[in-house]
Amino acid sequence: MIVWHWIVFDVSWHKMWELTLFGMPLIPTALSMTALRLADRYVVGSIAGLAQAAVYDVGYRIGSVIGIVTTAFQSAWPPFAFSISQKA
Repeated sequence: MIVWHWIVFDVSWHKMWELTLFGMPLIPTALSMTALRLADRYVVGSIAGLAQAAVYDVGYRIGSVIGIVTTAFQSAWPPFAFSISQKA
């Protein structure tokens, strides 16, 4: 409980507003991608049945895990490669 006295949250509302305005164009994109990601299961379920939709969902989840690992590597590699190139 003593630690809370040392933690100070200083929020710049001007910067928060700038960041919100910068990120607003991404909101429709994120919502539409979520809708598309969820709608495909209903389409597969209505066309091929619930058993095939379950198989599709498992495959989609495995692909998502691979995508997360790939995205993490793609995000981490450029700064690392740049730091190596500056040392050489």
